[in-house]
Amino acid sequence: MSIYVGNLSYEVDQNDLNEVFGEYGKVTRVHMPKDRETGRLARICICGNGI
Repeated sequence: MSIYVGNLSYEVDQNDLNEVFGEYGKVTRVHMPKDRETGRLARICICGNGI
């Protein structure tokens, strides 16, 4: 199963997401794309747990 998360702060990193979603099961994948124009994180992510 994968979960889309939007409107993230620019300060959020993969460790933060693992901590929050780890309460609901093991997080096996986190994809945090970058904005093509700015190179900054796009403030979205896809978290998955391998189900």
